[in-house]
Amino acid sequence: MAFPTLTCLDIGADPDRWRAAGVALDTDGRAQIGGITLGVGPGEREGLRAWGWDGLAAGATLDGVPVTTMPAGPKLEQPLGLTAVDHVVLATGDLDRTVSALDTAGLDRRRIRDAGKIRQAFYVAGPALVEVAGPAEPDGGDAALWGITFVVDDLDAAAAAMGELLGDVRDAVQPGRRIATVRRDAGLGVPVALMTPRR
Repeated sequence: MAFPTLTCLDIGADPDRWRAAGVALDTDGRAQIGGITLGVGPGEREGLRAWGWDGLAAGATLDGVPVTTMPAGPKLEQPLGLTAVDHVVLATGDLDRTVSALDTAGLDRRRIRDAGKIRQAFYVAGPALVEVAGPAEPDGGDAALWGITFVVDDLDAAAAAMGELLGDVRDAVQPGRRIATVRRDAGLGVPVALMTPRR
């Protein structure tokens, strides 16, 4: 059985702020990183506006989250050493409702984890993972794309290049990996983190 795979992310933000932070984009605000195309541009709202999937029709929704399409972006040399999208976070007020919608769409769910006040579900989405996070007690809130974590070849070098735009490097939840969060001052319009590769 072929599962849908994540192909693109539509990000509402100023592409020049992404370039200033060290992410190479073409003149249309696009780049392909690890097989997933980022499309960064202004619009009615900031943040992760939609995502595209091979195997799902553009114009559909996943628990209200729009499915889109865009031309594949160019594979540009990335100054920060970005090599892949590690995972995309989908926040929801009702994990069971959102999981049901993603399961019905045929996504490849691997597990659900209870973590105290939150619950998480994890899906393999081709080159990346999708982490769905919601409260242990559902509040009925809508599902919305929330943040992106990228894999970088050398996190220390990326931290040196970004300077004050990147928070402190710390141990990640995953054993043997490290992570750092891009500060809001960078103006990327969406929470972004950088992470060391999987081992």
